[in-house]
Amino acid sequence: LKANQNFLDLQSQLEGTENRNAVERMRFNDTAQAFNTARQTFPTVLFANFFGSRFAVKPYFQSQPGAETAPKVTF
Repeated sequence: LKANQNFLDLQSQLEGTENRNAVERMRFNDTAQAFNTARQTFPTVLFANFFGSRFAVKPYFQSQPGAETAPKVTF
């Protein structure tokens, strides 16, 4: 009975980890979008271009191919 509860706890923790990762990816992309939008507005664009690569456009998070499927956990 205790092993069953531990397994359910593990499943819950794995699901929570996947959800936290998804939230953080979304936050990263939102922050990158806000930075890129602010960078392209006047007068910031003048200063950003003056300082060169220090204020380069920030890329969005790109996952590895095949990352959309959850890893298999075997017991």
